Amino acid sequence: MSGKPTTSIAIAALAVFATTALAQQSAPLTYTPDGKMNYPADYRTWVFLSSGFDMSYVDAAARPHLFDNVFVTRTAHDAFLKTGEWPDGTVLVLEHRVPGTGAAVQVRGQFQTGPATNVEAHVKDASKGGWGFYVFGTKSEPAALMPKPSACYACHPTHGATDTTFTQFSPTLAR
Repeated sequence: MSGKPTTSIAIAALAVFATTALAQQSAPLTYTPDGKMNYPADYRTWVFLSSGFDMSYVDAAARPHLFDNVFVTRTAHDAFLKTGEWPDGTVLVLEHRVPGTGAAVQVRGQFQTGPATNVEAHVKDASKGGWGFYVFGTKSEPAALMPKPSACYACHPTHGATDTTFTQFSPTLAR
C-alpha cells in the first residue's frame, strides 16, 4: 500500500509536466486583442534549424555582415519530419546577429555576438489566411501582421522549397 501514493504522486507530477510542456510548445502562437502576435520569448529553446551568413534576398551591398539563425517549435518540427508539411500553428523565427572577431583564442573566422539585431516570425495560421510574416525588430513587444503586398509574400511561394519555407537552407529538413 505504501507504494501506491508515491506512484500516484509520480503519475500526477508527470501529467502536470506533460501538460506544461505541451502548453509551452503551443504558446508561441498567441495574439493580443488587436490581432498582433505576441513575441515568442523562448524561441531560442526551440529546434535550431540552420544558420546562414550574409544571406540576402535583395541586392544589399551596403548591408552590414549578419548571421541569420532559424528556429522552429518542437511540435512543428516533429510534424514536418513525419509528413513533409508544416502544420497549422507553425512558427519559424529568424534572428539576425552581428559577427565578431578578435577573441583572445581566435586565429581566424567570425562568431556571433551581442543581442539579436532583428527578430522575425513566419507563421502558418489558417485563421489569419495561411502564412504570414511578423517583424519584431529588437523589441520583445507584439508585432502586427505585415501587409500582403510586401515582398515576402511574393518571394516565399516562388522560391521556398516547401510550403513557402526555405527548407533548402536547412540541411536537416531538405528533401
